[in-house]
Amino acid sequence: MLDMPLEPDVAPPYPSPMEPRVAVLEELARTTGAALERMDRRLDLMAAEFRAGLDGLRAESRNGIEGLRSEYRADFRWLLGTMLAGFGTILGLLGGLIGVILHGIH
Repeated sequence: MLDMPLEPDVAPPYPSPMEPRVAVLEELARTTGAALERMDRRLDLMAAEFRAGLDGLRAESRNGIEGLRSEYRADFRWLLGTMLAGFGTILGLLGGLIGVILHGIH
């Protein structure tokens, strides 16, 4: 085999229509990185606000449970009183009806 001189490769690494495309992709990569950093900061802020809201909600629910218990007790007592009063009224009316019937029989 004969020695053949090697010519240096002077062609660009990409075909000519590829250079602008690669430049656009590189620009997109730079702007995407910045956008991802901004989104990461926003998500961190949202997570901190969410945690603070949960902590406040937990504190409110602890205080609110006692209030609900006393409210339920008051409602139960009112309902029980109403039921007993209704039962007493029905017994009184039944007694009066029996009295009227017995009076009519005599």
